Amino acid sequence: MLNIGIFPASGGLGSSTYTHLLNHVPNDKVTLIARFPEKIPGTYVQNGARVRKASYESDPQELEAAFADIEVLFLISYPSHVRDYRVKRDELGEATAKLIERYAADPAAFEFVNAKVLLTGNKPWTLAETVRCLGEALGKEVRIREVSVEEYARQTQVEGRFGSAAVAESWATAWEAIRAGETAVVTRTLAEILGRTPEDFDQTIKQLLSQQRD
Repeated sequence: MLNIGIFPASGGLGSSTYTHLLNHVPNDKVTLIARFPEKIPGTYVQNGARVRKASYESDPQELEAAFADIEVLFLISYPSHVRDYRVKRDELGEATAKLIERYAADPAAFEFVNAKVLLTGNKPWTLAETVRCLGEALGKEVRIREVSVEEYARQTQVEGRFGSAAVAESWATAWEAIRAGETAVVTRTLAEILGRTPEDFDQTIKQLLSQQRD
């Protein structure tokens, strides 16, 4: 089996992916690269996984050292503000782990070489449906209030999250993409990889709220 690297490994999708992956491949074939290696549970290291320190801000020499001997790299980009398909993150991690495992075991037989793999939920959700789902889960009314991009970006909590009004305005363009139907896409690929129907978005929301209340 080829040597596998996951970068960055300490985020939500990265940690979900390696948690599933390390249950199915030799742990000494996996290298977890993270800004904060100490966040990776020691159990995985004890079982043979390698941990290295690097981030997107690392210089070329540091990245070269972090990626040394890696033959299959799962590179996680910064979150996109163009696409959002309402998928449970842990199921994305599980499906990604299965794809990595299949490729690392036999690259020649991997059916997605140089292909785009779009993993989506079971149905497209409009913003109105999403807000209704959140309201039902919370047990109170949640409403949509349309504002301009500039007004959205000037909100203290928004600018604080994105770091600047300019970046917030860039992210706000996602709402126009949603309005245009660019996220109203559904494929069967996630279900086929998982071997089951993915969890519905409304069920995921209910579980998340239940966990927070507990």
